[in-house]
Parts: sequence; structure tokens; C-alpha cells
Amino acid sequence: MKGLRIPHLHHRLDNTNPGKWDTFWRGTDRPTMRHELLGQNPDKGQWRWEVNRAKRAVDNINHHLTHYGDEKTLDEWYVENLQAGFVLDFIRINDKGTVQYYVRPQSFKLVSDNWLDIPSNGTFTDFPHEKNIVLLQRMIGWITKVEDFVLDYFAGSGSTAHAAIRFEKSNKRKYILVEMGSYFDTELKPRIMKAVYSESLRNGKPVSRTTGISHCLKYLRLESYEDTLNNLRFDENPLRDKALASNGDLHEDFMLHYLLDTETRGSESLLNIDAFADPTAYKLKVKKPGSDEYAVRNVDLLETFNYLIGLRVNHIAAPQRLTADFKREPDPELTESRETRLVLDGRLRPVDQGSLSTDHCSWWFRKVEGWVPSDPRNPNNGLKDKVLIVWRNLTGDLEQDNLMLDEWFLKNRINTRDFEFDIIYVNGSNNLPNLLQEGENWKVRLIEEEFMKRMWEVVR
Repeated sequence: MKGLRIPHLHHRLDNTNPGKWDTFWRGTDRPTMRHELLGQNPDKGQWRWEVNRAKRAVDNINHHLTHYGDEKTLDEWYVENLQAGFVLDFIRINDKGTVQYYVRPQSFKLVSDNWLDIPSNGTFTDFPHEKNIVLLQRMIGWITKVEDFVLDYFAGSGSTAHAAIRFEKSNKRKYILVEMGSYFDTELKPRIMKAVYSESLRNGKPVSRTTGISHCLKYLRLESYEDTLNNLRFDENPLRDKALASNGDLHEDFMLHYLLDTETRGSESLLNIDAFADPTAYKLKVKKPGSDEYAVRNVDLLETFNYLIGLRVNHIAAPQRLTADFKREPDPELTESRETRLVLDGRLRPVDQGSLSTDHCSWWFRKVEGWVPSDPRNPNNGLKDKVLIVWRNLTGDLEQDNLMLDEWFLKNRINTRDFEFDIIYVNGSNNLPNLLQEGENWKVRLIEEEFMKRMWEVVR
């Protein structure tokens, strides 16, 4: 990589030592570094820099004296240029006729180039090959900026996160970790929680309880390949199984080209659309780490869908549980076969699930607001689509379900001043497009269809 120069690592000192002048001549003997400079050309030894750099340094000092000599010291002008990204050299000849070069102000001291001032291993856990967090802090501070993300695909005991957490608030870094080992629950997550709780740990325990920080840790468990296979459900068919058992070639061809594509539809790991009737109850069988046992775990469909569509979340509302009474009214616009339509008998009522009588149904709603880039291939061009996602439970009575959705939607549109969206996602068949008003141009998409599309789309 042309022009790349790895910088020295430094510790900042409390006070800045001012710049000074030192002799430009060196005793080492390189004929190629002997050239005419300020009327001098050494017979032996050498100058510190080659001719072009030396001449630029002379021009720089002359520029300072001509334009800034009465306004700024050389140190001030040097630092001003340094902050603008320019590192300047200076050469002069003093009153005694000695050629000198400028040694910049020293606000740092150089640490060991081979980092011998840092122990090689960490000591916070018994994890093998644990990295020292001082080492990681130095590396992170060297190659990142404030608010940057530090990504570690092999998180191990969590040293990278621990190092990122230790940065001060004014200089903080964020982190993303990936780990597939069973020690996630026993080593990685507990260590991060301890690092947040107390700045100092000894033998894995907090030394002080007053040095903790405010911190949000979010972790996601991804479905494994084994979990996907374990959640495939096959239709029972004794005649098919008998025919396949007697013909090995037919069995292999059937498995590869038909069964996984057709007869496993509806499996939880391949997205069971029917299970979207209750978004809070989608479950998978998950293998316990380090054993052959399985546990049934809930899948967070709401969070998963946010990630699938790339939603930048602005607000996730608390769930609402509502109920209502219904009645039928004549409607002249309907056909003769269906002369009445379902309407509310009163208003939507919030309910406590525990106090709901057995002869009433309840409907659960939860909304998510955010935005996605209008052009996914160019996400930083400033163009956004505002998104509303409506999750709800379905009772099986399509007419009642959609009436409750319509009433909930109308109530939220009236109560929300800034009800301007480009895309509205809803689970379950619905009539929301019929509620579009003049001047509005939002579009409705089914969550189930979008979920299936995004899960299997190939990004090229």
C-alpha cells in the first residue's frame, strides 16, 4: 500500500514541552546526504534529510517569518498546521552559523515499539489465550475514532468488549461480537456485565461498586443449521415411505428435489405462516449447547422482521390488548346475499387479560415505527421511506379481526399528529387500503409475504 506509514504509539504527557532547535549535521557518513544547504556543504558526515525535504524546510521557516513572525510563534504555527493535517519541517542557520532543524513540541512520549510494556495475556478469566485488555485498548484507540464500532468475529471471553467499555464517555467505542461457543453464557456475557458494573475486577469479582457505567447490552441467538433440520416437519405417508425404502435411487432423488421443497412447507424453521396468527407464540426446538437435549424457545418475530427489512427503529410501542362489542347494521351498498355489515357496538376498550370474561375475545396490537433507505443499494443518500409495522393476533374470525384493525388504525391516525408513512406492514389479510384518504399515498404490505421474500432472497 503506497504511502502507508504505521505511526508510533505514544502516551500523552500532562504538559507540552515547547519546540526546540538541534544541529542538522550528523556524524554518520553518507555521501548522498551531503549537499549544499544555506551556503554550507559538509566535507564529511551528512545532513539529516535529503536535499528536497531540506529545501522545503528552509522555505517553510521563511514563509513563517515573512507572514506570521509578528503574530504567532513557530510552535503555534506548527500546531495550527498539524491540526489541519499538515506536518511541517523547518531549517535555519543560527547566529553562530550552525545549520539547525526544528524539533516539534513534545506532548507525548514514545512507548516501546515492540509493546513490551504490556503483558501478553489477560487475567480476568480462566479462558485460554485471553487477550490483555490494555493491549486491545491501545490497538482500538490507534485504529478507530470516537463512536466507531469494533467488530470481533471470535469474541472468546469478551476481552474486546471489555476494552471498548473501558474507554471514557467522551471517547467511547461501540462493539459487535460474534461467538458460537458454549461459553457464551458462562464466560462472555457474565464478563461484559461485570465490566459494566465495576471498572476494576479482581479474580472476576468487582473491587468497587461505585465505578459502573450506564450500558445497554443486546444479544441475539441465531438459528443454527442443526436447529433448522430439527424443526423440519414431514407429512405422514406410509405408502410413500414404503416405496422409498425399497428404492435407494428414488429415495435420494425424492429427498433432494421434492421433499425439502414441498412436503416440509409449514415447518417452523422454513417459516410457518399459520403461526403468525399469534406473533408472540412462534416457537422453535433449539439444541442445548454441549448436549443432545432440546428446549422449546420463543422466536422474537418482531425483532427478526426489523432486521430482515433493515429497519432503523424510531419507536416500539408497548403492546395493547383491546376488546369490543359488535352488532350488525343494514348496508344498502352490500349485495342481497349479505345485507348487513359488522360494526362496533360502542368503542374499543382496553382490557386486563385476567379480568376478561370467557365470552369475550381480546385483540392484541403492537406497532413499530422507523424508516428504511429508499434505495437499499445507496443507503446513505438521505432518501428514506417511513415505515409503520402493525403486529396483531388473529382470532380466526376474519370479519371481527379486520374490523378491530380498522378501528385501531383510525384511532391511531387521529391521535397521532405526524401520521405520515410510506409503507405499512400488517400481519394477516386486511382491508387497510380501503382507509386511504385523499392526499395519502402509503402502501400496505403483508408481513408474512415480506418475511418469506426476505428470508429466501439472494443478494447479488
